[in-house]
Amino acid sequence: MVFKEYRKMKKFTIKNTEQILKEKTLLFATWMCENNNWEFFKSWSVGFNKLFKEVILFDPRKKTFELGQEAMKKKFFEIVGKQKPDYVLLLPDCG
Repeated sequence: MVFKEYRKMKKFTIKNTEQILKEKTLLFATWMCENNNWEFFKSWSVGFNKLFKEVILFDPRKKTFELGQEAMKKKFFEIVGKQKPDYVLLLPDCG
């Protein structure tokens, strides 16, 4: 967790934060986050990809249409279990 790493530091800076996040994985889950043509995707994905070592995208809307609601939930938790992201950012519909 980042907070433990911050406690070890003598100074809290943006550079320190960037160094810590560069070693971390983010699971970003929101509607349309896998749609390259959507402005929201373009604006968030660039920033996240610069900050984190790895960004895993999960579009609940897309997965619900493909798999159904219960299977979508199961798939989400499978990804969390297998990938073990350091951070999970869940946002409701941001359209």
